[in-house]
Amino acid sequence: MAAEQTLLYGVILFDAVVAGQLGVDPLAAQVVVARLVAMITVLFQITAIGGSILVAQAVGRGDGQDAGLILRSASLLSLSIGFALMLLLQAFSPQLMSLMGVSGAVGQLGTPYMRALALALPLQFLLLSANGCLRGAGDARRPLLVMGLANGLHVVLALLLALAQGAGLTGLALAHFVSRAAGILLLAHWLWRGTGVLRWRGWRTSRRTMRDLLRLGTPVGLEQLAIRGAQLLQLRLVTELGVAALAAWAVTTHTLAIILMLGLGFLLAALTVTGQLTGAGQTELIYRSAWQLQRQAWLVLGGLALLFLAWPDVTRLFSGDDVVRAAALPGLRLILLAVPLEAINQVLTGALRGAGDTRYPMWVTIVGHWLVSLPLIVLFTNVLGWGLNGVWSAMFLQMLLRALATGGRFWRRYHPRYTSV
Repeated sequence: MAAEQTLLYGVILFDAVVAGQLGVDPLAAQVVVARLVAMITVLFQITAIGGSILVAQAVGRGDGQDAGLILRSASLLSLSIGFALMLLLQAFSPQLMSLMGVSGAVGQLGTPYMRALALALPLQFLLLSANGCLRGAGDARRPLLVMGLANGLHVVLALLLALAQGAGLTGLALAHFVSRAAGILLLAHWLWRGTGVLRWRGWRTSRRTMRDLLRLGTPVGLEQLAIRGAQLLQLRLVTELGVAALAAWAVTTHTLAIILMLGLGFLLAALTVTGQLTGAGQTELIYRSAWQLQRQAWLVLGGLALLFLAWPDVTRLFSGDDVVRAAALPGLRLILLAVPLEAINQVLTGALRGAGDTRYPMWVTIVGHWLVSLPLIVLFTNVLGWGLNGVWSAMFLQMLLRALATGGRFWRRYHPRYTSV
C-alpha cells in the first residue's frame, strides 16, 4: 500500500520536476494548478475511503456478494462526481487562477493546463475508487500494478510530449489522461474476471449503499477539503512574499511530500486492517495491529527524514536555482523534524476511519489547519516577519497538536487499559 501511494503521488512530484526543467514560470504555474486541482479532487476520497471501509467490513463478514455491490455503487458515484467537477473546472479555470493572485505568463500557462488536466477527472475518480475497494478486500497487489503501469506510461509520455516535443504543460496533461485511461482498462479487465471475493457481475447498484458511502466517505472528503483549502490559503500568503519565495515553498513542499506519500500507504493499511477486524468483531486486536503499523511507519518515514537532513541536495530534484534552494533549506530542516508526528496522524487516523470513526479526524484536521496553522502563519510572517520560516514553524506546531489529539482519541478507545474496564 505504501508503494502504491508512492506511485500515485510520485507522478505529481515527477510533473513538478519536469515543470522545473521548463523554467520558473512553468514551475510556478504547475504548483498553483496542482494545488487547485488537488483541493477539488479530494472529493474522490468519498468513494475511495467509503468503499474501502465498507468492502473491508463486508470481507470481515464473509459477504462477497455485498462487496461486489459496493464496488459497482462506488464506481457509479465516483464517475458522477468526476464529471461534475470536470465541467466546473472547464468553466471557471481563469477565475480560479485570478483568485490565487497569479497573472501574466504564469496565469497564461496555468489556465489551459488546468482545463486539460480536468478532462481526466472522471477517469481518475473511477480508478482511485475501484483501487480503494480492492484494498478494502485485502488485495493491495493489483492496485500497485495498475498504478505502476499507468505511471510508467505517464513518465514516458510526459518526457516525450512535454520535453522532447516541446508541448510543455499541455504535454503533461495529455500524458496524465492517456495513462489514467490505460489504468482503467487494465483494472476493468481484472474486476470483470474476478479478484478473490471482489468481482464485477452485472450492473445493479444500490441507493442504500451509496448513502452508506456518503455517510462514511463525506467526513473524509470534507477533512481533505479542509486540508487543501488551508493549503491554498497558505499558498496565497506565500505568493505575497514574492516569486522566489513561492518557488522555495514549492521545493520544500515537494521534498516533504516524498516522505509523506509513503505515510499515506500506512494510513490505508491501518484502515484496511482495522476495518476487517471491526467487521469480524475482533476489536480487541485493533490496538496491537495499529501499534505494529505505527512502529513500521516511524522506521520508514523517520529514516527518510534523517536521510534528507543529511543530504539536502535532494532539493535539486525540483530546482537547480541556488538562490531558491538556499531559501528552501532552513524551512525544510525544521519541517523534517515533524515527520514522526505526522506519522502518528496518518497511521492512527487510518485506524480510526477503519473502525467507522471518520468524524473525529475530520474535526481535528479542520481545527489544526484553520484555527491553528493559518492564524500562526499570519502572525509569524506578517507580524513577526519570519518569512518562509514562519510558515513552516506554524506547520510544525499544527502537526504536534493534531498528533496529541488523534493519539489521545485512539488510546482512550482501544488501549487494553480502557477496553478491559
